[in-house]
Amino acid sequence: MSPDETESRGVDDNELELNTARDAKKSLAKHTHMTQLNALLLRSDCWRTPVLCRLAMTKGLVSTETRKVAWPRVVGIHEIDKSRFRNAVDLNKKTPHKDAPVVDADCARSCWAFTSSWSDEDREELRVKLKRVINAVVNVHNVQTQTQEQTRERDAKDDNGDDDASKKKTKRRSSNASKEKETENNQHHYQLIHYYQGFHDVCSVLLLVLGESRACAVAERVVSISQSPHSED
Repeated sequence: MSPDETESRGVDDNELELNTARDAKKSLAKHTHMTQLNALLLRSDCWRTPVLCRLAMTKGLVSTETRKVAWPRVVGIHEIDKSRFRNAVDLNKKTPHKDAPVVDADCARSCWAFTSSWSDEDREELRVKLKRVINAVVNVHNVQTQTQEQTRERDAKDDNGDDDASKKKTKRRSSNASKEKETENNQHHYQLIHYYQGFHDVCSVLLLVLGESRACAVAERVVSISQSPHSED
């Protein structure tokens, strides 16, 4: 073997060793990152959420299964009230929100990016779910407003009734005090939520990763935060 060939082979061996070392380092870093993520997701202590957010922004969440657990946590969701969104969908059937035609048009041409291998039937089924998610998120605040109006009307009738009715009214108001306070604290969210062009793309990704119920909850929280008057603070 000539000196040039020997030198060339030595260079190739060095490059191979460097590449092997780099691959091993990347593999170790990925394993360490996954270990940290799994440790954070095993428990829901409030102090863990900021750490989870930092990891998500700097190194990502790696897999669909991890995102399914982490995304609700990152936006501060621990429990999901499915009935709220079911009621919102029912209300939209009776009284469609003002952007319903735009939602219909956007959903009709959506769901191509991640479903190229899907059948037309499966893609259409996904679009039906997507439309439900969007209408639920947009209309859930109208349900809240409608419920408040019904409560006021019922209380007004009780004011004209007998003593038993007044006692029932007082008891009902007491039991609903916490809910009413929460509604007042978040009223600016209920008034500001509206559909915008491109929201269907956000919801389609959430739907594919999280499923329908979790997608509704996370989408509502995301759009509430983004459209809050304090979102730039």
